[in-house]
Amino acid sequence: MSNDGKKLAIGFVIHRPEKSFFNRIEQINQNGLPLFVYDNSPEIAASKEQIEPLINATYLTSGKNQGLGVGLARLCQSAYQHDCDALLFFDQDTGFNLQTISFIQNYFYRHSHLAQTYSAIVFSGGNSSVLEDVNLAINSGSLFVLKNVEKIGWHNESYFVDGVDYEFCFRSCLAGFKIAKYSGVPYFDHESEQPDRVISIFGKRLLIRKYSKGRIKDSVHSYFRLFYTALRLGDFKFLFIFLRSFVIYLFGQLLARLS
Repeated sequence: MSNDGKKLAIGFVIHRPEKSFFNRIEQINQNGLPLFVYDNSPEIAASKEQIEPLINATYLTSGKNQGLGVGLARLCQSAYQHDCDALLFFDQDTGFNLQTISFIQNYFYRHSHLAQTYSAIVFSGGNSSVLEDVNLAINSGSLFVLKNVEKIGWHNESYFVDGVDYEFCFRSCLAGFKIAKYSGVPYFDHESEQPDRVISIFGKRLLIRKYSKGRIKDSVHSYFRLFYTALRLGDFKFLFIFLRSFVIYLFGQLLARLS
């Protein structure tokens, strides 16, 4: 579906998705939107059989789990090669419906000037209807402006899961592009299908999830890579931003275990 020559694609990186995911992509396919799926599942047959027959879907896989960095890079590259202007990326367990996509699609069309200065706009649910510049943002809900992502050099394939989003934000800034967030999207649900717990600290709402030792090790390694890159480039602003994020991450893991 396009408007004024623009074309928005929807993308996912999946790993053994639940049935609810296939229900969502069936809706997307029926609505005529270009759909790109990168499958990191070791056993790809089940997903492949349900996705490949979809008329508007492009199914990508290497037959093994190569991580989020590779998946995001391949999604954006493929959508760009199919003449799409932007790719709206969701985690496989992020809830949404066609009204969610329509809202984001219309926002992108009405504010086409944002494509000149932003590499990504991160959408989420909430009551705010103000576009706000941010330094760091997560992947799910991100609308990637593909011509700018191509200039940045796509996502970093050497990051497996953690750090992919923050490294992308850092390189966006270095390339002269901005990241924004918009929190007024209807029917956007980033919590129901994810094992997060909601706690309140000093009046602020915080989502916590207890990760495995292996996942924590990967996160710590990714953060130290980000620290090193910021130090090497002499970017002390982002070094502080990464350090602050790292402390919050460790604090969240401590709370998840204590509670």
